[in-house]
Amino acid sequence: MIKINIQYSVQKETERVIDIINRIDSFIERGYNIEKLLFPHNISYKEFKLMAKNEIEKLIIEEYKVDDYKKNIKYIQDRWGQIESKLSEGVEKMKIVPISEFDIVFTKYGITGSYHRPKTILVNIQKLYLEELFKSILHESIHLIINPFILNYKIDHWSKERVVDLIFLDFFPELNKMQTIPNTDELDKIFYKYFPDIKEVILRVSELKNNI
Repeated sequence: MIKINIQYSVQKETERVIDIINRIDSFIERGYNIEKLLFPHNISYKEFKLMAKNEIEKLIIEEYKVDDYKKNIKYIQDRWGQIESKLSEGVEKMKIVPISEFDIVFTKYGITGSYHRPKTILVNIQKLYLEELFKSILHESIHLIINPFILNYKIDHWSKERVVDLIFLDFFPELNKMQTIPNTDELDKIFYKYFPDIKEVILRVSELKNNI
């Protein structure tokens, strides 16, 4: 059984903002619209680059409301209880050692969702609510589950996203969370030929001449 541990705090929000600022160049390289990134008081990321940690923390405290975080907890816990067995079955089908517990961090800042090794998922409660928030958690959990193979075979960002989306569709077809990513025909053929051998899927994707 895979468990979840939901967390939120001023400290975690401060860490979140600093992490987003430190990775802003990588978001630009991947084609993300950085103007849509959320920051405390809607201040520009350029201003945050010039701030000390204590200044950032002060801004977060000024708009920190515990109830904003609490209102999603019961829904996510209930939905996880309904879906967890399907996720576990899917991981078993791929013959991957499961992650026994995920730390789910609720945040108001940055992008929609992200993950950090070995077991942390961050989801934005200002951009997503209830079911969409839950779908984002599932998406990021799949990222973490297959991450050892991604690191080993070094496939590009959008290829990785497509593989995660296809796994998501296989595990949870009724939830149907698919991003619009162009030029995926070759990758899709590989996936449907070799899945659920996810190691072979990612190996073959890494050998494609043209990245997505």
